[in-house]
Amino acid sequence: MPRTIRPKEERIAEIEMKIEAHKETIKNLEAKKQAILSPRKRKARPTAKSVVDMAIKAGMKPAEIMEKLGLTTEEQA
Repeated sequence: MPRTIRPKEERIAEIEMKIEAHKETIKNLEAKKQAILSPRKRKARPTAKSVVDMAIKAGMKPAEIMEKLGLTTEEQA
C-alpha cells in the first residue's frame, strides 16, 4: 500500500487549528488564575457597636437610639 502524503497547506492548516484550540484553553486558564489572585472582597457585616457608632456620628443621642430600638433603661422602669 502506498503511503499518502498530504500537502503542506493541509498539514499547516491542521496545526493552526490545534494552536487556536490551545490558545483558547490558555485564555480560560489565565482567567481562572486571575480569579484566584484577585478574589472579590466580602462586605463586612455591621456589628452592634458599629451601628451605634454610626448613629452617634449621625447626631443621635444614646437615649434616641434606645427609643428607636424600643429599649428602656432600668432607671425609667
